[in-house]
Amino acid sequence: MNERFAMDPQAGQISSDPVKAQAHPALNAVDFGGKILSSVALLKGMTNAAIANAVNVPKNTIDAYFSGRKIGFREDIRKNIAGYLGIDVSSCRLTSDRVHIFALNKLPFATSKESFDKHMRHISFLLRDGKAAKLDLPLLSRMERSAARMRGVHVMQNSSSRAIFLGGWCMGFHATLDLESFKDCKWASGKINTSVVKVLERTLSLRIADADVTPMEFDEIFRGAEATNWADIEMAARINQVSRDEILEWIETVGQRRSMEDALTQFRTSATSTATTSGTAEIISPSFDHISLIHTPPRVANGE
Repeated sequence: MNERFAMDPQAGQISSDPVKAQAHPALNAVDFGGKILSSVALLKGMTNAAIANAVNVPKNTIDAYFSGRKIGFREDIRKNIAGYLGIDVSSCRLTSDRVHIFALNKLPFATSKESFDKHMRHISFLLRDGKAAKLDLPLLSRMERSAARMRGVHVMQNSSSRAIFLGGWCMGFHATLDLESFKDCKWASGKINTSVVKVLERTLSLRIADADVTPMEFDEIFRGAEATNWADIEMAARINQVSRDEILEWIETVGQRRSMEDALTQFRTSATSTATTSGTAEIISPSFDHISLIHTPPRVANGE
């Protein structure tokens, strides 16, 4: 029988409290520069060439910055690199706009254990206060697991971020999530053998293996048997005599509405910043009505 994670009711809620969003005091002395950015890039499988192209700077500049040869760096460029990698520089956390997938199964086989642990410690600063769980993907075949080179999958989330770690093998060790490197994080149910979530939808399992998961799909992981699958939608449409075209039209309508809500939120945030800078008496506060819980209380399989 599944049990629910014993998580803080506020865990997983994107905080609108600026105090809670501040960086961890211990990070003040950390060089939040090339070291952390290069670790995120490496563990996400991003190349320096792709990053350089995305932020429009020469690749040798990225090489020098990530290797520590270049100490100083323009603040706007650093923020652009961090934004591309999914890092909020102001709070020193991973952003909430995506699922951060760390492809440990794609690391070079010659990666040393010492180097891997160092990179994982850098990542831990960005995911502090996180709750972690192991994923069980029973609907994937051995061949599909082998093709993805996966050796264990873990999820983690804190008040602002969602992350997936696809484990793999390096030379002489198992490259996977180990909370020994994540001192400020905990297993969701207290220990690893009870912090297990079964993914009961095959399409979602395949997306996880392909490292292509949206925030909405990430949240579905934790609903277990309660999650709605596409077969349910097809059956509901058939019973209610709703055509595929009507479903598609409704989906497009919802997407357009959300785009308008996002644009309005950005406008309000921009207006707040402008009003504050200009010293205008009337401050327009951004709305947090569109922000919902990241975390739906998940179901957990009992460990042996």
